[in-house]
Amino acid sequence: MAFDLHREEAERYDCMECGNSQSVYIMGDRGFCSTPGCLSNDPIQFVYLPHWRKPKTCHADREITLE
Repeated sequence: MAFDLHREEAERYDCMECGNSQSVYIMGDRGFCSTPGCLSNDPIQFVYLPHWRKPKTCHADREITLE
């Protein structure tokens, strides 16, 4: 599967794995992070808090504890 992670029309999300902003591209239920060694065709989940403008992403089934 080949696609350009840097294309402008791709909607991006913040990555909770590496902490980078606007670095995750979603294709179906899979995430592709532009950070080497991070999400790469991995199942993802969205995490959303009311004060965030849009959801963030992380590996599926990861338990998130926010303080």
